Amino acid sequence: MKIFFKFILLIVLLLTMYNILIKNDYWYRICVSAFNEDYVKWYLCDKYLAKQFARYIGFNIPKTYQLVKYPYNIKFNKKKYVVKPVDLCDGEGVYLINNNINMVTNKVVNKDNIIKELCKLRASTIYKYYMHCHMYNNTVPFTGYIVEELLLDNEGNIPVDYKCYVFGGELFFVAVTYDRQRINNKTNYKTVWMTKDWVPMYFSMSKKNYYYNNIKKPDNLEELIYIVEKAGKILNRHCRIDVYNINNKIYFSEFTFFCGAFLHTFLCNTILGVLWHIYPDKNTEIKKIKELVPNYYNKHND
Repeated sequence: MKIFFKFILLIVLLLTMYNILIKNDYWYRICVSAFNEDYVKWYLCDKYLAKQFARYIGFNIPKTYQLVKYPYNIKFNKKKYVVKPVDLCDGEGVYLINNNINMVTNKVVNKDNIIKELCKLRASTIYKYYMHCHMYNNTVPFTGYIVEELLLDNEGNIPVDYKCYVFGGELFFVAVTYDRQRINNKTNYKTVWMTKDWVPMYFSMSKKNYYYNNIKKPDNLEELIYIVEKAGKILNRHCRIDVYNINNKIYFSEFTFFCGAFLHTFLCNTILGVLWHIYPDKNTEIKKIKELVPNYYNKHND
């Protein structure tokens, strides 16, 4: 009988550990969330639709020069611009062009190179297209390309990226990312995690490129918090909202509902997972997003 009760106790302990460490793990929750049929998350993964929705919320957004279906439709008629696929992530296919120099790789590029590389990338990521078809509830997603305004800081460099982790409409952490480069097809950068009150996290939150610098507090931090939390309350879902802060203006970058949690440390994933447990997604209807979708395929310029 004692062995039986010990066995039951062991099962209870294992289930408890599972619930605490696995079901509350950030990566686990992202995987579960990815297969929920939530049109809000999947439509806002599209970078063009996300920009239009961000403008509706009140963010500044970069000007859109073109929205095209295929790389060979791009008109390379600007000296400074960004080219990026609407549906990929982790910097894939993103070109920050300043007078024929890709600022991410610091290499000279021309339009033929860009077209060729984008076509090659699309062919190599076709599996993501079919995966997205399932995640868009079997609606074929748009797989085009945006050409938009290149945002630079006052020194002419790629601006600092503020990645804001929002739960229940409240900002908890800001991962400040800077010195971004792409080397050998991998994105490299430096990151400092700050709290909402701008206190640095003195233990590692990212597995690589984590720094403990006390990054300068933005002069307009309250404005940044306000607009990010406004977006979080409208979304009513956990989201990482990425923004730039240029000349004290908050510019929208992207919504990220499916963060690369494998880049976070175990401690970070646990903290974020517990916050997600405390502030679960509401998955409420957002009519504005559905209003943006019907004309999307025929839209070319802002």
